Amino acid sequence: MIRVHIAHILLFVAILCGVGCTSSSEALATIDRVLESAEAEPEAALELIRSVNRERLRGDYDRARYALAYSEALYYNRICCDRDTLVTPMMRYYIHDNEHHDERARALYQHALVKFNNWEFAEALFAIEESHKSLDISENYKLRGLLHRTAGDIYQNGHLYSNACDAYSLSTDYFDEAGLEHHAAHSRRAAGYMLSQIGDYAKAEELLTATKDKAIELNDSSLLCNTIYALCRVYLQTTEYSKCAATVELLNTYDCAIHYPSDFNTIKAIIAAYNGDYPLAEQYLSAAESFQTTYDELIPYGHYMVSMFKQDYKKALDIYGEMINVQNKVVHDALKLPILNSQMDYLRSSIAQEQHENELIKHRNTIIYMVITILIISVSLYLYIYNRYKAREQRRTIATYIDTINELQEKSTTPPSNEYKEVYALYNTYFTDLNGLCETLYSHGATSRESTKVVSNVNAMIDNIRNDSERMYKIEQIVNLNNDNIITRLRESGKLNDRDIRFVIYTIIGFSSATISILLNIDVDAVWRLKYKIKQKIANAGMSDDVNIFKR
Repeated sequence: MIRVHIAHILLFVAILCGVGCTSSSEALATIDRVLESAEAEPEAALELIRSVNRERLRGDYDRARYALAYSEALYYNRICCDRDTLVTPMMRYYIHDNEHHDERARALYQHALVKFNNWEFAEALFAIEESHKSLDISENYKLRGLLHRTAGDIYQNGHLYSNACDAYSLSTDYFDEAGLEHHAAHSRRAAGYMLSQIGDYAKAEELLTATKDKAIELNDSSLLCNTIYALCRVYLQTTEYSKCAATVELLNTYDCAIHYPSDFNTIKAIIAAYNGDYPLAEQYLSAAESFQTTYDELIPYGHYMVSMFKQDYKKALDIYGEMINVQNKVVHDALKLPILNSQMDYLRSSIAQEQHENELIKHRNTIIYMVITILIISVSLYLYIYNRYKAREQRRTIATYIDTINELQEKSTTPPSNEYKEVYALYNTYFTDLNGLCETLYSHGATSRESTKVVSNVNAMIDNIRNDSERMYKIEQIVNLNNDNIITRLRESGKLNDRDIRFVIYTIIGFSSATISILLNIDVDAVWRLKYKIKQKIANAGMSDDVNIFKR
């Protein structure tokens, strides 16, 4: 019975596992499609990944790939992702993954973007560094370009303009290698702007002029306007106001003022002042201030230059002092940035320590698996020995069944008395079937699969004999007929229960103790104890003469 319950439980678990595996397979197939199509079909990819039930994902790798697919779907839909809850589990898996190089590189890039958006520059640069390691055996030039461009953005925001310039230059090279003209042009513009920030104006002008021409060729108005702005900044720094004025004229042609209304109005103010039109210059400055939403360092510079052209040196000096104060704050903030390198060293050390701990965990797990294996073998051996023992006991039981059946069959063919011939005939069909089953079991061996089925059938047939109330009633009538209604009188006494009555009937018709033990489902020793108790019950009922039935 216990084995049957266990089998049912295992079947139920298997069904659940099957359902889960099916659902998990569907989820993994969806993730595969998203990873393959996110760039080409971003909207469809985002809808697909949102349909995935994360609860169906079974392992860390599956959950990491889900996070990667979701991050890339957001990225290609131009949706900024700042969810650490999404990318952190992804990072924790892929940082130690030495198998899926392309996925690792892509995942760490997405992690870098999130960290950059949260102004966690050290974490972002570390993720970029690790992503590059996975690309050492890859020719994914586009991703290399994106990684260097993001690094450039980080350095620019950290006022590390020389580092930013190098990063943007590398980004340009990789985008050129990948044949991505637009990407390369944008990185080239960024590199040119950084060159102007570190004072290399000649190189900056060269790059930015080439980028301006490329933007016109590509019909990329956003790139063109950004480049025009950067060129104007170069010309202002080099006091080449005529070149700046000529470049500004392009604003009207390509309607760039909508991109940087505050900055371009300030530049126009400086050019107007340079040309001596001070009222117009003031109008442009007022317009610039009206568009200002956050602090714009170019507007104070515009006021300073207009004052200088007007020869209002006192006002120019005051403005210059304010600009110096702001600049000092920027420098003060920039001085904090060398900590970036120490943060990177700390992150590298932390990851190395984590990898060491993971190796220790793997070693520990190996030992645990070995112990579990030994335990499984030991338990299996124990169960084997136990089952062999149970098999031997089973054979002994069946041998007893066979001996009993042989006894009953002998009595059915040669009854001890003719008065009970009909009784034995009632059992004869059962005896024949039981004997056949028991002989089959004996021939197969108690440990075979067939024997289990035979034992089950034997027990079922014996239960039928025990529970056959109709046949038992007929036997009781025969016994009453030949014994002065003894069973009726015993029932009327109220002292004996149904099992006691059956015991009396089996005794009267001549069944042995072994047979009675089987039919009453008790052991042989219990038969003698039960016989003594029934004799006491009959005597207490005032039917002492009827006790003699046990002496027949």
